Amino acid sequence: MEQLSVLARVLWAAVARSRDGILTKALAKLAYFVDLRSATETGRTLTGATWRFDDFGPFTPEVYAATDELVAAHLIGIQHRTSPQGYQYRVHRALRSPDLHALFDAGASRLVDETLTAFNGLDGEVLQEIAYTTAPIVYAKRGEVLDMERDHRKRQHMEARGVPVKAIQERLRARKRTPSGTPEQRAEQDRKVMEEMAALRRTTDA
Repeated sequence: MEQLSVLARVLWAAVARSRDGILTKALAKLAYFVDLRSATETGRTLTGATWRFDDFGPFTPEVYAATDELVAAHLIGIQHRTSPQGYQYRVHRALRSPDLHALFDAGASRLVDETLTAFNGLDGEVLQEIAYTTAPIVYAKRGEVLDMERDHRKRQHMEARGVPVKAIQERLRARKRTPSGTPEQRAEQDRKVMEEMAALRRTTDA
């Protein structure tokens, strides 16, 4: 699958996780979250796509070309449906399931898998609302190219000031992997970690 663009590979992985197909609107948001996580962790997006603040949040028209790649390679099929309002949506279904380890290197495979797992099953409206809370959208005006590396620069600044960002993030991930205590106790533990992170962030902003 070396001939597929990276964006097409991400879309294929996202489509394959949807049992009943996925709308283009939701598909684009999932690719955005993959790119945002990549940019936050590594300082660059995984796909190299140019994301803009569109009418419905983050979007890149490169999604259409990547979708066409997958159709031409007979990896996804497209069904057309019309809503009661008369709008036509493109719904995709995977004809084959991808092997992430064959599509990406180890680091990218983990990133794609974890990101898609985190958002699996959420519809386009929910994904859009979550996207509106992300830094590239919050700090952009409609129509602008999104600054996907903003959080990465912020983290680098915090680490340069001595903030143990990676250690705190690992504590949060460990909490998710091995939950203990009652739901209330777990929520309190998470709140304390987030408060610690916020306090350290305010220190670096001073």
